[in-house]
Amino acid sequence: MRYYLSILLIGLFTIIGCKEELPEPYNPYDAVIYEVNFEPVNQEEPNSLTRTHDEVFQPKCNVLGCHDGSFEPDFRTPQSTYSTLVYHSIIKNNAQEEYEFRVIPGDTSNSVLWQRITDCCFVNQNDRMPQDNIGIAMPQTAIDQIGSWIMSGAPDIFGNSMSAPNTFPNINDFGVYDIEYDTSYSQNRIDDLWYMPFVMPDNMNLNMVINVEDDLTPNLELLYNKIKISTDADDFSNAIELTATCLDNEEFNYPFIINFNSNLFESNQQYFMRYYTSDTNINELIEFPETEDESYYKSIWSFIVQ
Repeated sequence: MRYYLSILLIGLFTIIGCKEELPEPYNPYDAVIYEVNFEPVNQEEPNSLTRTHDEVFQPKCNVLGCHDGSFEPDFRTPQSTYSTLVYHSIIKNNAQEEYEFRVIPGDTSNSVLWQRITDCCFVNQNDRMPQDNIGIAMPQTAIDQIGSWIMSGAPDIFGNSMSAPNTFPNINDFGVYDIEYDTSYSQNRIDDLWYMPFVMPDNMNLNMVINVEDDLTPNLELLYNKIKISTDADDFSNAIELTATCLDNEEFNYPFIINFNSNLFESNQQYFMRYYTSDTNINELIEFPETEDESYYKSIWSFIVQ
């Protein structure tokens, strides 16, 4: 019996020894070429992200049920901390809606993170962070360290500071009024339907007001600022072109004004409008509506003279 058992074990070991080794699983990161000179900043640097994370964000914020990946900001690692803080849009704002980002490099006063750790009542009474000890401030040394990191440019693990994001100008809406702004014609929609063309009176001097905003460039510095008007909703190659001028008036949010006479247009003909502008940071002309937009946008931005 012992003899046969030995033979069986020898055969089993032989089969195992001859079996081919399985290939290693495919790793998509093997094909990534990394920058050779990128080295994380020394953790001992007083304003480094790694040190601030290890000494403050990790022990104070990355606690069970709080910012442990359950919800943002995510303080599990320095990288997740950075990507969910710096120029990251906020969810909760104060009653005045004064803030936009969780962290703005070099600016504690407009960084929501700073308000949440220093303000006793940002949204509700006694809601100062951290959550596990809500209403009670962190040690001043920890608060100062976060403030120092922000004011030094909120650098990432490589010591780089992010530039402010820059979006395209936003063309919000328009209005057409008489020369004294007493009567609005852009609300006179055919059949009183909001998505139908509006009706302008014939042979009258009018003001068109375009409301535009940009995240970085003041309206007075926006470029081009023209409206094109065509009888074809998607072809503006032979359109009538009118130039808009920004009204230097903060009370009215610096609107763009176009003065024109409605005798430029034939009666009972539908005309489609597109507005064009460009900011000083993005070298691209923005238009609205666009050809790809839904047809009701184009209809809203259209009129008939009667």
